[in-house]
Amino acid sequence: MSQPPDVPAIETPDLRRQRLRWLDSLAAGARGRQRLAVLSICSSGALLIGQAAAIAWLIQAVLVARRPLAEATGVLLALMLVLIVRALLSSFTQAMAGDVADSARLALRERIYARLLGQGPLWLRQQRSGELGELMLAHADAVESYYAGYQPVRIEVVVVPLLILLAVAYVDWVVALILLFTAPLVPFFMMLVGWGAEAAGRAQLGELARMSGHFADRIKGLGLLRLYGRGEAELEGVAAAAEGVRERTMKVLRIAFLSSTVLEFFASVSVAMVALYLGLSYLGLMSLHAAVPTLGAGMFCLLLAPEFYAPLRRLAAHYHDRANALAAAAEVERLLGALPAQAMPEEVAGAP
Repeated sequence: MSQPPDVPAIETPDLRRQRLRWLDSLAAGARGRQRLAVLSICSSGALLIGQAAAIAWLIQAVLVARRPLAEATGVLLALMLVLIVRALLSSFTQAMAGDVADSARLALRERIYARLLGQGPLWLRQQRSGELGELMLAHADAVESYYAGYQPVRIEVVVVPLLILLAVAYVDWVVALILLFTAPLVPFFMMLVGWGAEAAGRAQLGELARMSGHFADRIKGLGLLRLYGRGEAELEGVAAAAEGVRERTMKVLRIAFLSSTVLEFFASVSVAMVALYLGLSYLGLMSLHAAVPTLGAGMFCLLLAPEFYAPLRRLAAHYHDRANALAAAAEVERLLGALPAQAMPEEVAGAP
């Protein structure tokens, strides 16, 4: 997998999968907390179905069946309990994901540090210290966002929509079909946008590393620059490098906003289709069942329809974290010649 530092590796699916496996190996010491975060976020999604069922039952019982509020006390208490438990699970998920991200960031820095020590002083003298410093800063932050944002949502987007789809299919199979056939549109367009986001993120990290190296080199030679009167010219060079970083960063943000816009559009259209079907059914303009769905059944489907796409929305919001992490892995490989393996304790402890 080794590549010369100045020759970029040809991007292939196998190389991307290899880098993803390397990123996953960074959190090997926090697998337990990672599983707890996944279990917590999936449990919260399952409780969401019970929350929607309780709200729909209350609407049907109080507004349609005209039952007294005293009969709904048990359901109200259950709804309150579900809301409290979901809030606690959300906090627990964030805490566990944050711990996993911290562990992965520390593992990355230990591996890079051990690799730099192993290269020796002669190799280090030939490198730009600013670029190597960015391996510990921006690249580590990209890996942290990957674990704190993208990784928990990646599992949620598989489990929670499936549970919601089964629950909706039990109540109304037409709504389930609408959700089922509109869901694949979102990952397809996310994949198309994601390729551009990864390329833009890699270019942005590379530009940031070059600017840091440029600035660090000028700081080292500050005395000579003042002696030969090159201060103003070098200031213009630093400003030009900073402008390059700004342009690259804005390009990454444009792609991220485009991804979110595409997802919001298809999610909104899908929810509108569910609302249109239910509205036409209640008006008697569409009859796909032997009986018109009750108000409670319609509210249950309408409450879960946006939640069906909510994990996909969160995945889109954090999908650029995956692209940035892959870009950071590519930059680590470019600067160090290969992705550093797990650092041995004696390698880190042996540092001066």
